[in-house]
Amino acid sequence: MSLWQLLFSFQGRIARTKFLISIILVNVLLAGLELALHKIFSVETDDILFWLTISMINAMFAAFIWAALGVKRLHDRNKSGWWILAIQVVPSLILYPAIEVAQMGGPLATIATIVATISIVVLLWSWIELVHLRGTRGENRFGPDPLAPTSSTPVSAEPGLA
Repeated sequence: MSLWQLLFSFQGRIARTKFLISIILVNVLLAGLELALHKIFSVETDDILFWLTISMINAMFAAFIWAALGVKRLHDRNKSGWWILAIQVVPSLILYPAIEVAQMGGPLATIATIVATISIVVLLWSWIELVHLRGTRGENRFGPDPLAPTSSTPVSAEPGLA
């Protein structure tokens, strides 16, 4: 799998280790990029709208890559990639507004607290699903097992020389 396919494709399967390493590297690289841009442009502009735009573009780019990686992990677990919406996208979009409403108090505070709690539980489950549970052994409907030995490994004709 090429780097382009790994980061931008929603096809195929990836193992847990590749998923985790990819998520960490993407986060570090995008944070470094944003810091570098801030260092380059901070002398020229203090415009909050400029930095908000840069941060939003960076966040959307990261979210797309995270979704592509998450879908491939779900495929490895023999689940439809659409589950990424239910276990990560929707809970993430709901969580922060629910926390804000809960902190304001009033009649909706209890409902918002319950919604925030459910979102947190679902996000924790997604972490277990994507990081801690092994993928399907062998080939599944989304492709070959990423942990299966490749046939490109040379096999020696003489015993003990592999």
